[in-house]
Amino acid sequence: MKNNIVDYLVKEVKNNKTNVNESFHIGGTFVSKTSGIVSGVETLIQVFEKINRENKVYHIKDSKNLVNRGDSIVSVRSNSNDIINIKSLGENLLSALSSVSTTMSKYLQEIKDLECDVYIFQNIIPIIGELYDVAVEDGGGKVLYTNKTYLPYLIWSNEEVDKYFKNISLDEDVYVEVRNISEFQKALTYPCTHIVCVDFDIDSIEIATINKYNKLVGIKNNLTFANIHSYAKNNVDFVIIDNFYRNLKKFEVEFKYFEN
Repeated sequence: MKNNIVDYLVKEVKNNKTNVNESFHIGGTFVSKTSGIVSGVETLIQVFEKINRENKVYHIKDSKNLVNRGDSIVSVRSNSNDIINIKSLGENLLSALSSVSTTMSKYLQEIKDLECDVYIFQNIIPIIGELYDVAVEDGGGKVLYTNKTYLPYLIWSNEEVDKYFKNISLDEDVYVEVRNISEFQKALTYPCTHIVCVDFDIDSIEIATINKYNKLVGIKNNLTFANIHSYAKNNVDFVIIDNFYRNLKKFEVEFKYFEN
């Protein structure tokens, strides 16, 4: 994890400094209130240890691990001020990131019998967006980064396509969006690596994937847990979930103080 993210979170914690007696040491455990795939543990530990080198971490459940309701994720002990601050950060961070990893794992569970990758686009939230991308990968998904060569279907409205392919490097993956079978057939003639079928219905995707090509074929659609298998089973190589963050499966974490 990049240091600037950890430094940013450390600064946020220190800005919330309380007036409690720091000579009093307490501890507690972050506990899952939901079953799912946990994410963000390593980042939380880095922040906690950077706040104060004397802070102690006792129990660790690594990111990517399946946890059940009631499982301990990580236990910490420090002065009361650091514990109060890390409690709030930890509950929010682990809940948010584990919601992402758990949701992604749920999509993959729905198509576990298929050889199909699940992508979402890179999260572009400043600074902390990278944490969400890591959470996607913790859940088994893949991130389509914005520095990839991605040609949206809007370019089909002009005559710049030929010029475009003459001016780009073909040493990396090149994605091209298409909206119908006609554009799909045209895209097969271009030196792209991936063809993205946007909003194809199932009949159209069946037609598009009836043959195997020297390109990977995928779908970008309003995919849900209920319909992802119906689309993915049609010999597609990947799916892009465009509405991923609007349909997160909530993962909850609470902090429980030690009794002594």
